[in-house]
Amino acid sequence: MKRATYLCLVLSVSTVGSLTYAQDNQVAIGIFGEELNQVVTPSKMYQSRQEISSSISVLDRNFIQRSGARTVEELMRFVPGFFVAPYYDSGEIVVAYHGTQLDKYRRIQVLVNGRSVYSSGLARVEWSSLPLNIQDVERVEVNRGPNAASYGANSFFAVINIITRAPQDTLGGALNMYADERGDNNLYAQYSDLNGDWSYRASVSSKNIEGFDVDASNKERNDGYDTQIANLYLLHESERGQFELDFGEARNTTKKETVDSAFESRYPSEEIERSYFKIDWTKPVSLKHEISVHYYYERADALEKRYVAIPNTMMDIEIRGNTYRVNPYEVIFNASAAGSIVNSVYYNDLVETRQDIELQSSLEISKNLKVLTAFNYRYDEVDSYSYLQGTHSDELGRISSNLEYSPNESWIVNAGGMLETSKIDNMYFSPKFGVTRRLNANQSLRANASRAIRTPDIFDQYARWNVRLASGEESGVTYAENGESEEVITSYEIGYFHSLPRYGVNYDLRLYQDRIKNLVLSSKKFAIVGNSVIDEGEVVDLTIDGAEFEMDMRSQEDVLARITLAYQDTDTNEQRLIDTTSPFSLSMFVSAPISNHLRVNGRYFYVKELGSYDYKNVNVWLSGDFPLSYYKSISFGFGVEKRLDDQPFLIKDNHYRNDQFYYGFASFKF
Repeated sequence: MKRATYLCLVLSVSTVGSLTYAQDNQVAIGIFGEELNQVVTPSKMYQSRQEISSSISVLDRNFIQRSGARTVEELMRFVPGFFVAPYYDSGEIVVAYHGTQLDKYRRIQVLVNGRSVYSSGLARVEWSSLPLNIQDVERVEVNRGPNAASYGANSFFAVINIITRAPQDTLGGALNMYADERGDNNLYAQYSDLNGDWSYRASVSSKNIEGFDVDASNKERNDGYDTQIANLYLLHESERGQFELDFGEARNTTKKETVDSAFESRYPSEEIERSYFKIDWTKPVSLKHEISVHYYYERADALEKRYVAIPNTMMDIEIRGNTYRVNPYEVIFNASAAGSIVNSVYYNDLVETRQDIELQSSLEISKNLKVLTAFNYRYDEVDSYSYLQGTHSDELGRISSNLEYSPNESWIVNAGGMLETSKIDNMYFSPKFGVTRRLNANQSLRANASRAIRTPDIFDQYARWNVRLASGEESGVTYAENGESEEVITSYEIGYFHSLPRYGVNYDLRLYQDRIKNLVLSSKKFAIVGNSVIDEGEVVDLTIDGAEFEMDMRSQEDVLARITLAYQDTDTNEQRLIDTTSPFSLSMFVSAPISNHLRVNGRYFYVKELGSYDYKNVNVWLSGDFPLSYYKSISFGFGVEKRLDDQPFLIKDNHYRNDQFYYGFASFKF
């Protein structure tokens, strides 16, 4: 922690310097307005940044538009401690916080308008196939730290809360395009309108990613994906309440990694159809009491196809450290066939569905006490012959409550907890408790403690994994005998938030310690010899100490800048964890006008030793915005992005032939 202590000292000195020049009694609105200072994610209640005891990063619409990010997941690069990159293939996108296992990115809760997109069948977030366009996003709030007290199990390291735009903010039509010399391209179109109390937005998009070019041996990669998305959002607002309908569908085709854990496959691909609909109803009972009901249903159909060439001759193979002379085809499928190679095809099928309903009550009991209470029921079902040999399900019941209590103007207490029960797991309670000391209108100190659980997914508990060829032969079954136990994290943090309205600056400092018990280093592999038990992986305890800093600056000259730093010290003897955690990361962004209509923009990312490789990337672009009439405008830009290191992305086989490429984009509003 010496480097962390040094970093904190430097930041503290800069803080004192800023305090010297600040007018601390000036109300924290100024250039920011309420856009950055009002948040909802920590307790599901609207609170100012000076009142919360959790660490929150806010990326608002203005920043999203000017950041140059093409997808929502790319925005996470501007949040302290996050890293975003493809893993085995371009469609398997890692959004990592605190690292741990990058190929098992399953410890972050992700919400879109309150709808969890974290899959409980095979625990993950499939970013590339989400029915979500960055152009439809109003803001992203990231709760850095556990928050199972508000959002339940699997809100383990962090909570990403994505909030889309209201139709009134996107009235009329828009068309956006992007293309680069690597072959990647995006196309997006939307139209919004209103009629009385009703408003709506319909949007469609297409995204194509060419992917990595070659592996470590300079062999051509089978990589890339394309996604088509359609969304429809309807909103009714009146004095009696608010009613929302939200629909979305995405179709995704991904080229997969060519090497299977059992035998080599040729040009595998996966097709995913993902859809959802969500209903929200909110009614004010009185000026101080509001109730709401939320329901959503979502379904994901995935089918992975692999052409295989299986040796049908005696050969030496290594199994769990021992060498055997066997006929692989006969051993795997307990059958004989003609020829020295058997060419066939097999499929991995997976259908995941979820239904979730929640009743929520928000009550201001007094001027000093606010309470939010929620009752939730969720039903998850997974149907797969390849992974489960049938259908399995889970039912969850939840009761949660969060409160904000202010005994006086200087002190604020934030507390909450969730009691949760699961059919396939135990009953558990996740609490949090925080205290905030408001120093003045623009400054606050905070301390927070929380506890969260990551529960095993359905595959962890009921796995029955095998390969069935199209010709009918079936391998032995690799199965879960005991399943996995839940992981537990206890997190402590202190922080300091300061807003300087005169200079258009917000900054935040966080120091934390996460104590993790029973973290599962899952290493499930398909066993090629008969029926066998899945190796559930090693269970380890570890401690993470760290410091994080972020600063936003928005000047009256319309200059927008953001900088984040993160230091992480992972105390463990497990090399696999050390290799997948970065001790230091940095992001910088600046956007400045050079005329009334032109702007120069740039960003830089640095991540040290993640996946054993450093990551350095710079992106510079010129953008222009030209009004055509009262409601019409055209925007365009072009730029260049370059890797500044000679390293692969995360793993040795992820390479582009050229580390530099040019791109262009344009949009038309009407």
